[in-house]
Amino acid sequence: MARGAREKHKWLRDELVDTVVQFLDASFASPGNALLHKRRESRLTAQDHEEALGVHRSALTALTRLRVLASEDVVKCAEKLHLADNDAYKMVFVVPICLTSGTGILTGPNDNSYWRRC
Repeated sequence: MARGAREKHKWLRDELVDTVVQFLDASFASPGNALLHKRRESRLTAQDHEEALGVHRSALTALTRLRVLASEDVVKCAEKLHLADNDAYKMVFVVPICLTSGTGILTGPNDNSYWRRC
């Protein structure tokens, strides 16, 4: 392999690794149980929301880069993970919470398939 081709291959691999790490970091930082508990206790702050939006933007940036750099299989897996992260975001910041006998029931706006027992 010519030197230029090796350097291009190394650059591409390094960029792909950096992008995957950025995407996974954003996924691990996405809203989860801790924020869901804060929401149930009415302790969510504007800062919590801003941080979640920043994480979401970082994931979208990484996903866009993956679409350019990675194989179709990697992109499909990343898109599935991103959709799961979006569901977590919605559970924390969008879906209404109804409290019944001390147990939270999360409901989607107009679809019984969104019912989740907490």
